[in-house]
Amino acid sequence: MSKTSNSCPNCGLKRSPASTLCPQCDKATFIDKCKAGYDAIDTMPNGKHFRATVLFLFLNMLLPGIIIAISTMNAQADLANTLVNSSMGVWSLIIGQFAVLIAFLLLCRKYLTGVFAKCMNVKAVLAACVLGGIVIVIGFCWDWVKNIIQIAVNKNTEASILLVKNFPAASFINMVIGAALAEEITFRVGVFGFVRRKSRILAYIVSAVLFGLVHVDLTGASVQELLSMPIYIIIGLICAYAYEKYGLLANVIVHAMNNLIAWVQIIIA
Repeated sequence: MSKTSNSCPNCGLKRSPASTLCPQCDKATFIDKCKAGYDAIDTMPNGKHFRATVLFLFLNMLLPGIIIAISTMNAQADLANTLVNSSMGVWSLIIGQFAVLIAFLLLCRKYLTGVFAKCMNVKAVLAACVLGGIVIVIGFCWDWVKNIIQIAVNKNTEASILLVKNFPAASFINMVIGAALAEEITFRVGVFGFVRRKSRILAYIVSAVLFGLVHVDLTGASVQELLSMPIYIIIGLICAYAYEKYGLLANVIVHAMNNLIAWVQIIIA
């Protein structure tokens, strides 16, 4: 069996096999390395990173449905309808999203100084704003193309429209804050970061495709669902680049900017 971690000889902290620095004993050097572009989460042991990724996916994707099933005492409840048409639905989404944030802060607490060192700077924020602007322009262009070839919005967009119309304030927390944090932690820190340990190119592909899949409904394999995949994949690729290059804050800003524009469009439509 291949080695999945090593331990610091001073404090015993488990690290990934590729890591030679301890976030605790070599803190100053570790922070300097992260400021230079190193991803602090790469220091986490492989097994722990995998378990964290699975937990993030569970909290983000499945926890809201479990909350609804328990609150309604009905495992067969119409989940899609409940999510967008009841206060319990939207708050279950928010609970799931902030559960991801709490899980991240707890599981990655020993690496947070490095995470913040990489992303908490003016350069990262400015780069994120530029990349966010690019995503927004691409989104507008995609909407223009869809209008020309007369493709209806997909079910994810329909759900977002209903959510914003029914619960404007809660939907802002859900879309602009919660989704940006939870999905970026899940798909970039989790999926992208873990797969990148094996292959950087594969990490971009897997994280972007999974990000696209969770935003479409493939049960009916309708044209509008299939044709909506590319825009989500493009957003996933740009967010992955922002995360790898500038750190966690950057891809969260990119995602939040895109969702903010979508939220405002629905409000004023």
